[in-house]
Amino acid sequence: MKSAIEIKNEMTSLQSELCTKGLNKTEISKIKKRFEFLKICKAYVETEPTHDFLHREKERLQNKIKLINAGYKPDKRLIDMGFKKEEQRDHLDYNKIMGLPKFKEQLRSINFMLS
Repeated sequence: MKSAIEIKNEMTSLQSELCTKGLNKTEISKIKKRFEFLKICKAYVETEPTHDFLHREKERLQNKIKLINAGYKPDKRLIDMGFKKEEQRDHLDYNKIMGLPKFKEQLRSINFMLS
């Protein structure tokens, strides 16, 4: 399991990397995304979770994601009429309403900490 010191060291190195010149916008956005991800991981680690808790939380999030994905029923009417993009937007809206991106981010951070 990752320690708070390891996460803080990586955050510090990302901050120093951001201060260097010559980075383009995509590199800067990647660094910022990674920094936000590490902030979530740091919040988890600071609560000093047990290994068992992290595994239970991982299972809970996996089940929740699976249920959300199974709960979406595609609109056959839109697909039959050739409006696949509109149906994809409906699917994205459904995922956003159900909080799927948040759950996936939490699962990603737990997997990172367990590695």
